[in-house]
Amino acid sequence: MADTKNSALPTQNGIIATDKVYMSDAAGPTSKAATNITIASGASVSGSNTGDQTLPVKATGAEIDTGTDDAKFATAKALADSTKFALASKFVAGAGALTGPASPLTVGTAAASAVGDFATSTQGGKADTAVQPNTAAALTSLSLTANNNQIILNSDEVSGYTMTVTGTATSSAKVITLPDATGTVLLSGGALGTPSSGTLTNATGLPVAAVAGDTATALGVGTLELGHASDTTLSRSAAGVLAVENVVIPSISSTNTLTNKRITERVTTTTDDATAVIDTDSCDEYQLSAVANATEFTLTGTPTDGQPLIVRIKDAGVSKALTWTGFTAIGCTLPAATTAGKWHYIGCRYNSAAAAWHALTAIVQA
Repeated sequence: MADTKNSALPTQNGIIATDKVYMSDAAGPTSKAATNITIASGASVSGSNTGDQTLPVKATGAEIDTGTDDAKFATAKALADSTKFALASKFVAGAGALTGPASPLTVGTAAASAVGDFATSTQGGKADTAVQPNTAAALTSLSLTANNNQIILNSDEVSGYTMTVTGTATSSAKVITLPDATGTVLLSGGALGTPSSGTLTNATGLPVAAVAGDTATALGVGTLELGHASDTTLSRSAAGVLAVENVVIPSISSTNTLTNKRITERVTTTTDDATAVIDTDSCDEYQLSAVANATEFTLTGTPTDGQPLIVRIKDAGVSKALTWTGFTAIGCTLPAATTAGKWHYIGCRYNSAAAAWHALTAIVQA
């Protein structure tokens, strides 16, 4: 068709699929012209375009990767060919989370790092709050808060609520259990130390030295097995009363009946003492022999009511005079002198009501 202005084109001569339309005016292709064109269905537009009339051009996948041309548009194929945008297409939306490809990610340096470099579910839900292995030269202080219940020193393992301290050898590894706010930190395999307090429930292996070495703290037990598992059981019979194998042990202040027991008398013996002093606190019988001088007997001590005392005397073969100071004769006569070579016996009892030693008998060897 001949050159025709757009405004002069008749309606019936509208563009059809086989027509070619070239738009230009006398001012040249750079002039601006407002043109309204109705293109019939199935028609195509082609030709060279300049200035404001330039049609956009689609980009390739490589051009999308470089990102240097913002005049081109991206198609679905170009995005699929792009290495940068191809990664996003491999993720699909899940139930509140993203699931990725089975193969390892290769984007950036973090994806190429070992799995152990990142937080695990045991360490914490977020990487910025996760507890990581301590690599400091010395750990001087640390505050633990919720979800941060572990301290790992020289170890790659996390085991519940524990702190693992590994030494130079495997055998020296120790596990410290971190309890709640009311508990006590205990070292497995180590010494308990000196806690401020403690309850030894179900404790075994308590050394005897730990008990015997304390002379101030009271020890409360039900019974004691002495030297044998069962045949010498020391127990409490009553207040202040001990028993061995359920047999009461008499004490100096108790009232007991002694059966088949022999009491050995306390005997004081001396020779030729002109001033014989009898201590009734330490003797039950007083013996004076080889008397070679006149002798005076006196008494000392704190006797008990009814306490007995026997005085026996023998001279050196010659009769000697005797004086009895502190004695009161009842029903007998105290000897005034010895019978040469003979034993004399004087039997006495203390009478606390009279506050006196009563001599009840005085006899001499025949």
